[in-house]
Order: sequence, then C-alpha cells, then structure tokens
Amino acid sequence: MVFTFRTRKGNYHSTTLTAFLVPVITLVLAIGVSIAAAVMEAKYQEYYEKTCEALVSGRTSITLKKTMLSEMAVKRAVFSTPELFIVDSYSYISMNDTVTYMFNINSYAGDYERNLERFNNAVDSIAGSAPGFSNDREAVKWIHDYIIENYEYDHSLASGNALSMIERGVGTCNGYTSLFSALAKRFGIEYGVKTNSDHTWNAVKLGFKWYHVDVTWDDNGTEPGYDYYLKTDSEFLALDHGGWEDTGVSLAMFEDIRNTLMVISGAVFALLTVLSLLPMVYAYFKK
Repeated sequence: MVFTFRTRKGNYHSTTLTAFLVPVITLVLAIGVSIAAAVMEAKYQEYYEKTCEALVSGRTSITLKKTMLSEMAVKRAVFSTPELFIVDSYSYISMNDTVTYMFNINSYAGDYERNLERFNNAVDSIAGSAPGFSNDREAVKWIHDYIIENYEYDHSLASGNALSMIERGVGTCNGYTSLFSALAKRFGIEYGVKTNSDHTWNAVKLGFKWYHVDVTWDDNGTEPGYDYYLKTDSEFLALDHGGWEDTGVSLAMFEDIRNTLMVISGAVFALLTVLSLLPMVYAYFKK
C-alpha cells in the first residue's frame, strides 16, 4: 500500500505502509520489553523474599523452581544480604524442574533475633561515627578506609560474616564484603557483590555507573590502598582478579537494564521515524 499526498506542486508518493509501521512496531516492542523486565524483576524479588523468610524462620533448606532468577535470588540472599550472617555457605540438588537449596547455618542462628539486634546496633554505631558526607563518593571512601583501618584479615579463615568481623576484629574476604555492604546499605548507597572461584568483593553505583571496590585486597596491613578502589569493569579486568560473577544482583540493576533498553528503543524509534520520512521529504523537494 502506498500513500499519496497532494501539495501545491502536485502529487507525490511517500513511502510504503511498512515504513510507517516500523517505528510503531519498534515502540510496541520497547513497551513489551519493559513489561517483561518488570515481570522478571517481580519474580526475582519473590524468590529472594522467600529465601530470606525461610532462613530467618530457621529453615535450613528451600525448594524453588529451577530458573536463572531463583538461582540469582538465592545467591543474593547468601552473599549480598549482610543481615543474614547466619549462613556460611550453601549447596543444592537439582530435580527435574525444581532445585532444593541447602544452607550451612552457623551458631548465630541459635538466637537470631537477639543477634540481629546486636548487629544492627553495631552497624548503627559505626555509621554514627562517620562525618557528614556531601555525596555518595565520599561515603564510599569513608567506608573503605574505615574497614581497613579498624579490621584485619583473618588468616584462620574462621570469620566470614559481618557480625563475626565486628565482634572479633578480623574477617575473610566475605567478612570485608559483608561489612562494606552493611555500611553501604546504611548510607543508602546501591551496592552489589562480585565473586569468583575463591574471592568476594563489592560493587557500588555512583551516578549512573557501577564500580568495583575490593576492600580486602586494598588492606595491605598498614594504611588503605586504592589499587582496587572504584574500578570500572575494564580497569578491573586489567588487574589480577580474572573474571567474576554477579552474586548480589540488586533491584537497582534490573532498573538499570530496563532504563537502558528503553533508551535504546527510544533511539531506534527516533531513527526509524526519521528514515521513514526521508522519501517523503525527498519527493517533495524533487518536485
């Protein structure tokens, strides 16, 4: 089908119906992608909340539908929720379309409510000792430096969570990461957790960008180092960490993905709209 337009200079044909429909279809697809992302985000949050509720209630296992979202949610609960200091590790058994996750629970689970209150009070006390910050970047640096100046690496590998690190003054990379997460959360900073086969560290969102922060490796035993502080993905890959996995995917990351898709879709929509109008403009001036 072809549209015909009448002007003072006569008739001319614009473009086919397809050219007009392409931008509309693009917009519809963009809206569809956004809705799909929102549905995934809601399901991910549902799995995460179920896992947290199971652990807080004293359960040592949970069975979820076998999906990438459920696996991500369990990892977020274990690695990126500092209040769940009762979990040391987990294993799983996959059966058809479900996965049963089994958690290795430590002694803090015995009186979780009291220990959670102690943990929150301790984190509040640390946060209360901080100076005023004019932006998140200042807060991130203070957290980074505070942990290095007040804690040491646990070479016995016995202290692997934030509460244990606060009480004993030493911790493994899991302890460093969990305490950083707890303080970042107190200051309202979006954070994530990165892991590889034998190490764990943090990520923080400043402005519209995410950066790696490895407090453990910046602790040289004397004063804070900054070799692994606020590094982009490319900068971090250039260091000696190798690859990593996002084990603490926050809702902010889903929002980033959704916003990025909408921006790309909007740009494509605008471009295709302009391209569809070019034949009309060309035909008009050709007359």
